[in-house]
Amino acid sequence: MRTGKLALLLSLIFGLSITILDAIMDAIFFYDGNILESIIFNVPVPELFFRILIVSICVVFGIALSFLIEKKEQYIIESEKKFRFLYENLPLPYQTLDEHCIIQEVNATWLQHLGYERNEVIGKSFSEILPDSEKSTFRTHFKEVWRDGQVYGRHIHLLKRDGTIIQASFDCSLSSLERSDEKVTHCVFRDMTERFAIEQQLKDAEMRADFLRDLMFHDLNNIHQGILLSLELLSRYELKSDATRLVMNTLEQMERASNLLLNVRKFIRVDSEKLHFKRIDILSILRDAIESAEARFPNKEVELKLVVNPGTYKVNADISLVDVFYNIFHNVIRLDNKTPVKIDIIVEKADGTGEIFVEVNHYGPGIPDEQKETLFKRFELIDNMGFGLGLTLAKRILDRHGASIEVGDRVKGNPSQGASFIIRIPTPE
Repeated sequence: MRTGKLALLLSLIFGLSITILDAIMDAIFFYDGNILESIIFNVPVPELFFRILIVSICVVFGIALSFLIEKKEQYIIESEKKFRFLYENLPLPYQTLDEHCIIQEVNATWLQHLGYERNEVIGKSFSEILPDSEKSTFRTHFKEVWRDGQVYGRHIHLLKRDGTIIQASFDCSLSSLERSDEKVTHCVFRDMTERFAIEQQLKDAEMRADFLRDLMFHDLNNIHQGILLSLELLSRYELKSDATRLVMNTLEQMERASNLLLNVRKFIRVDSEKLHFKRIDILSILRDAIESAEARFPNKEVELKLVVNPGTYKVNADISLVDVFYNIFHNVIRLDNKTPVKIDIIVEKADGTGEIFVEVNHYGPGIPDEQKETLFKRFELIDNMGFGLGLTLAKRILDRHGASIEVGDRVKGNPSQGASFIIRIPTPE
């Protein structure tokens, strides 16, 4: 407001100055230096009109300039009020520090969060609100800001006025003050105390869950193995046909339970642990898988036909890739009651992409078309035969390898003639 009035006054003075200067010039040239004569007496009407016009124009200009300046000042004042409102009501605590870590400014959220009064912190060292154990850590982070210009997500403990300590995450940037070479750091922080406490509780809960899971798998597996051993010994005795059938059915169910526990344990590992990849020959993986599957069914004869097209078949794989083929072979052998159980395996490389194709065909009961889409979904079973979890595990392992699996018919359009599993595995570059 004062600037506008000053502009009006200066405009008026400017107009009068021009008028007086004009009168002085007239006095020098026309009135022998008599200024009073040139201003008051013998002034021609056009000259008087000119002087009045000059003063009027300057006054009008001054009024207009004063109005514009006042509007500009009002806009600046309103903008400052809005900025101050936003600054004070910023949902995050904010502070500025100079190069000596002296607190220059804080907002209301900062004061409310830490419990201090403004006069207690402005001009004080920021280290005064840090626990002793955090001061060296803060100095390291502060140097980072001045070196790199900004830092994000630096964790530090802060001391509240009531003596409690909170865990905070800081984001800071460096900038110069307006019309000055002096630099300050601008920082906001988030109180992470509750979040860190919850994260620690989750870690503790995960550790307890892992312990109980391992304990459960270990103890249940031991119980199953004991029951299996007893049933196998019992099956060697001469029993009535009904008793023998009951023992064999129980033995089969216990084997399925043991296999289920094993698959669940592998499922957890694949989902939660980091896989360790190394260069492996896919043919050795297939041999290990078929040998392990055959060993589970010593009373079944398996006729295996392996067709390998010329080429090298190295892949980057985790040892869990064996479980993919083991689960396929295990289900095929278990569900096929024919003698022998016939399995055809074809291994070849795709032209152009370099992918390795492994096709497993079997001659036992196939998979109806309406069930093919749900075959690899977690915990779904096909006619209660137990296809589900093993193949879900296989699908998950292949996903982790960037590979894929699909199921079709060995004889196209005729599911009753057996199923065909096609696995595509990328080769290392």
